[in-house]
Amino acid sequence: MTDEPSPHGRNPAVLAVLTGTVAVFVVGVVALYLAFAADDGASAAPRAIRASQPAPAPLVLPSASTVFASVASPNPTATFIEPVDPAATTSPSPGGTAVTLSADPIGRREGGNGSGTLSVATEVAGRLVTLTHTGPGRFTAVTLDRQGVELDRLVSTTGDYRGTMMLDVESGEPAASLRIETDRVWTATITSLTAAPVWNGPVLRGSGTRVFRLDRRVSRSTVVHAVHPGAGTFSVRVHGRSRSTYPDKPEVPVDTEGAYSGDFRLQPGSGWVEIRADGDWTLTRPA
Repeated sequence: MTDEPSPHGRNPAVLAVLTGTVAVFVVGVVALYLAFAADDGASAAPRAIRASQPAPAPLVLPSASTVFASVASPNPTATFIEPVDPAATTSPSPGGTAVTLSADPIGRREGGNGSGTLSVATEVAGRLVTLTHTGPGRFTAVTLDRQGVELDRLVSTTGDYRGTMMLDVESGEPAASLRIETDRVWTATITSLTAAPVWNGPVLRGSGTRVFRLDRRVSRSTVVHAVHPGAGTFSVRVHGRSRSTYPDKPEVPVDTEGAYSGDFRLQPGSGWVEIRADGDWTLTRPA
């Protein structure tokens, strides 16, 4: 008996093979898809973690003022301040028998914090300088000539100081510069001799270092009684007038330490009286 093909012309064995092949292919495709999906999930996880981390804080730089505020700045040398208006007063006691200095003449004013040298060069001698110093420590003021050689030691003291003195006369030539030695605040005010207050009564009272202009020319030797009741330096310098009205080198009739009571003479031609003292003093002349 001869085998005949199936009614539809299909072989069952072939169909089975084809079905298995398709199944294997489908399983492979699914496996590959799952593998790629796993890789994508693994790589996406770190990205998610990184995205969840907080962003770094922005870098904030300190301002210039903050930086420089922490740097100790050295003492400036001769830091000058602007000139101020002139002002000078004298205050007579009741009855007009005494003149007490209540304010120094103020003109061109310069100053600083710490040691320095300032130019005071001029061709004309005959000026006043008012020096102030604030704080503890040494304070020295020296005038120099054009070559830097010391002319006159105006002040050498400790602590707070204020005084007015002649600037040019000790050496007989105009000062070219003024050297200040200190580590504290100081001022130097330079004026002409005409800014000196006038001694226009019999009795003159004051304190510290001061300069006074005589109200009249002395034509004959005149006795003056001087009193310095306290400790420290006390000296009196009498300056005459030259033909140009500037003072010559002074006479020094009194130069002592500590308490003093005594007489000295104003000689003819005397024009200015300079007192250098650490405390109170009194000068008395005939009316």
